[in-house]
Amino acid sequence: MRKGMKRVLIVGLVVAVMMTFAGCKKKEFDAAGYVKATLDMTMKGETEDYIKFVGCSKEEALKDYEDTLDEAVEQFGEFGVNEEALEEFRQFSIDLYKAVKYEVKEAQKEKDGSYTVKVETEKMNVFAGAMEKFEEAAESYVEEAVAAALEGGEQLTDEKMAQDLYGKVIELFKESLANATYQEPTTVEVKVSQDDDGVWEIPEKDFEVLEL
Repeated sequence: MRKGMKRVLIVGLVVAVMMTFAGCKKKEFDAAGYVKATLDMTMKGETEDYIKFVGCSKEEALKDYEDTLDEAVEQFGEFGVNEEALEEFRQFSIDLYKAVKYEVKEAQKEKDGSYTVKVETEKMNVFAGAMEKFEEAAESYVEEAVAAALEGGEQLTDEKMAQDLYGKVIELFKESLANATYQEPTTVEVKVSQDDDGVWEIPEKDFEVLEL
């Protein structure tokens, strides 16, 4: 359960950061601005700087953002939850990404023409406490449901259990996010380089290192 939920909640980020962007043809590429625009678009849906680097329309940029959220919701939907729960999860994902704290620092150009960009992040303490509460609630839920069934009450179906339990986990996540605390700032390095077609990109592994 814990592993599955983590996978769902980070999938939007993984999808977004795998996108590659065509850089503006300038004498000196703004690698720091590129990284910030990528993060702002992925986390907050802010399009202004993003479209300058990508060269697309605002509508296309927003579609990229929406597609990221749709992917996260689709993954969550595999657990068999209803439309109401999916919409709640979508809104939670939006609020979660917007709450992420990061600050893009300076960029250093390397001898091979690539750039190393420093990013300061503050990791959120959201999921650990929420999952502990969920595990306790889930255990109580199952015990009560089994007891009720043995006494001739409503039989617990997989569908009902999915609706009830995943509704509960979203509730706990929202509660935890509203009271989220942050760890001390840490600085990581992100690589920005051009592929064989001259398109600027950030390796997926570097976004994984961010662990936003």
